[in-house]
Amino acid sequence: MRSILLKRPFCKAVFDMDRLLFILWNLHTLLESLPISSSSHLQLFIQRLHLPPLKSTQLHVMHIPTIMIITLFLWPAHPLLISCIGPLIVPDIISGILYVATTENQRALWPLWVGFSICGFELVSLHAAPFGTISSISPLTAIIIGIAQALALLPGISRLAATCVTGIWLGIDPTIIFYYSLACELPLLLLAVLRARKEFPSFGGSSWLVLLVSAVGAYSMLYLSLAAFTTGAAVFFGWYLLLLAGYLCWFTN
Repeated sequence: MRSILLKRPFCKAVFDMDRLLFILWNLHTLLESLPISSSSHLQLFIQRLHLPPLKSTQLHVMHIPTIMIITLFLWPAHPLLISCIGPLIVPDIISGILYVATTENQRALWPLWVGFSICGFELVSLHAAPFGTISSISPLTAIIIGIAQALALLPGISRLAATCVTGIWLGIDPTIIFYYSLACELPLLLLAVLRARKEFPSFGGSSWLVLLVSAVGAYSMLYLSLAAFTTGAAVFFGWYLLLLAGYLCWFTN
């Protein structure tokens, strides 16, 4: 019976499209606070359960709870972030250039397992990284971090992982680079949501309550991610991604 359901379009067999989007939205909200590439995990989830593929704009609108969560998380540090607005803009400009220079179809050619492998090795490399104490972002550092963030446009590479790992290897204090990475991400999420504003789904009141619970969980997970980078425990996320990449490479090739 299970195999029959999986061969049929899942949303027709079990859920309507709004219900499916709601479930995926909650999953995306929770995973986006972790350095494991939430959108790629969502794509993997959709592929493995034979769900109908989502449009990029449908994925973009799922960033709405994340924008609010990151804003609340960064608010205590907003004076520091405002003082370094220049270095904050540089990574987003570099990401924007790469985004415009490539198409969605070109980026989709990148196998998920390759991206997961790269991201996994990045995180595992923190085992050997000397944790620095630099508290400021120089223009050159911003450019290097911007390149790392731009590469995260490719499937399987987490933007948070790429920027934090790069910053730590450059000697930046892990807490500073974590806040800086989230602040760099915020404008990109805002632009993505504005671009996808026509895809805003219609959920009932109880559904929004469930999404609020997921948002609270995602907010807590940001502190988990921060603790992982400041203590070196982020390497465990790396090992998870390497195992996932190995599984995908073995069973999909």
